[in-house]
Amino acid sequence: MSAVQDGNEAADLDSMRRLLEFLDHHPTLLEPAERWVRFQLEVAVHRRVAHEEHLCLRCGVPASVALLSRHRDEAHWRWLDLCEACGWLMRRVAEEHAH
Repeated sequence: MSAVQDGNEAADLDSMRRLLEFLDHHPTLLEPAERWVRFQLEVAVHRRVAHEEHLCLRCGVPASVALLSRHRDEAHWRWLDLCEACGWLMRRVAEEHAH
């Protein structure tokens, strides 16, 4: 079952918020990105999604979304791999914080 198919969107959003809070406190759990990635973002994201196998960090299904994250205390970018449903949840949580 995908991240949002169970009909409990509020619980799924809360779960994503908790995951992001956890990662904020433990950013080194995310895989570091190579330094060249920030200069060729589209190429790097395409390569990671299309040619590498990664699992969604939230639900464990094959990832189809690759995001780059940088913690305020680190100089390095890190990968956040998500499935399509969890990527949608991430966008919803990001929209909440933007308002």
